[in-house]
Amino acid sequence: MPDEIKLTQEEKNLLIQKRKDYILEFNQYLPDEKKLVFDEEEFNEYLDKESTVKYYKSLTELSNRLTRQKEIYQKLINDNGDIPADKLLLARSFASGLKTENTAEANEYNEKLYHEYLTDPDKLFYKRYKEVLEFNPEELLKVIDDKQKLVDFYLKNQAVCDDAFVFESQMSNTFAQINPNLRNSISGMKKLIESLKYPGKVATAEMFDCVAFPELTTEQASMIVAGNAQKYMGLGTPISQKFNQILYPLNPNDIKDDFKLIKDKGYILGKGFFYRYVAEEYNPAKNETKEISFDDGLRKAKTNSNITYRERSVEEIRELAKINKAYNREFVDIWQHKFSDKYNNKPFDYNEIRHDNKGGYFERFFRTTSKEYTRFINALEEFNDYTSPNFGNKKYLKDCAIAYQNHKNAQGLSINNIDNTGRGRLILVNAVLEAFDEMDEEYVKINDEINNRIFDIKAPKKETFLEEREVDDDLINTNSNNNNIIEIDADLNKDNDLDL
Repeated sequence: MPDEIKLTQEEKNLLIQKRKDYILEFNQYLPDEKKLVFDEEEFNEYLDKESTVKYYKSLTELSNRLTRQKEIYQKLINDNGDIPADKLLLARSFASGLKTENTAEANEYNEKLYHEYLTDPDKLFYKRYKEVLEFNPEELLKVIDDKQKLVDFYLKNQAVCDDAFVFESQMSNTFAQINPNLRNSISGMKKLIESLKYPGKVATAEMFDCVAFPELTTEQASMIVAGNAQKYMGLGTPISQKFNQILYPLNPNDIKDDFKLIKDKGYILGKGFFYRYVAEEYNPAKNETKEISFDDGLRKAKTNSNITYRERSVEEIRELAKINKAYNREFVDIWQHKFSDKYNNKPFDYNEIRHDNKGGYFERFFRTTSKEYTRFINALEEFNDYTSPNFGNKKYLKDCAIAYQNHKNAQGLSINNIDNTGRGRLILVNAVLEAFDEMDEEYVKINDEINNRIFDIKAPKKETFLEEREVDDDLINTNSNNNNIIEIDADLNKDNDLDL
């Protein structure tokens, strides 16, 4: 065996002594017929196996990395100040992204990362969760039955696994400014996304005194815990993770079964899978529809007529992929320039636009401004207001703009046969919609530009799962199981009054 994958004699001696100490300690709580026996010759042979050495070294590397990340994070806090509560968007997983190499490059990277967390947490949050939401779960399924491969997977994808572990809580953080479309889909996404936490759970449980810790049956572990529950199962005690793993073993079969069901139904795993499909359950009593996990939808639809499942439209996927206000900030900036080119060739100024399109004295005095225009002009403000929940919410503003158009059409009015106020408002609405249409036509280019801005990349990024060729070939293909398409557009034109 090459030297680099051998244990030193010092390492072996330490592991042998630890194994002996554990056996001596645990045998205090075990009856004679259940006592552990140490066979030094057999254990030495085990320690000489290449697979044992590789596993030990991988877990030791992980243990050292986690310790270093905590130390680095604390030093960054001490040197730069703590993250304010309203910016603490990655409270449970930020450290997972820190580099632990003892180099100037790693130190500079960590400083920049922490500075970004302090100054632009939305941007960092977007980058981290873009990786999670676009991650290909097929990569997990390839390694899920092999502990060594799981540890290697976690070492390679630590931030993804840790962010997935706390997906729901971090996405539900009120300060995270999650895109409303994505926020409404969290309940349906969380189960399958959180399956990505599995490698980290296995690796960190195995990490404690790996190799030295003796093999215990569930019965033996129960007896030992019964003898000293505080020590072996006490909250926060490192060894408790090991006993939890033995008494309540992590089972990959549930994860495998979920994805197997999806694949057996003909659905495609791959990059962007978590965006791609949706299952929805209608509650007649509350007259509301809620997203549920896609695998649960497939299982229950046969016996529950209130459940439908489908492939999301390209437009839906694009809206979900915005994630948070970091994307919306760049999206709105580009939209404002396109809108202004079509409207007045001036820098975007909402207050000026509102003032220019206010009603005349009669309309204001008698309060005859239509609710459709009021909704639209308010939606325009919210779309451009960073503090609004509807900041960058294209669908909401577009729906309000179309509703106003429909309202005027129902009155038999158009730009050619309407008063000056109405004409100005229709010109405004048309400019809003035309700017959106142009951005839709240039989606790939604009999406790349936005991501290049967020990731601070000057050269074009590599293709993502939302590139046009993939949208055309994959995302809009109609699956043979996809029979329950739900219309997105609603009929917003309910009133035919002649107000403006």
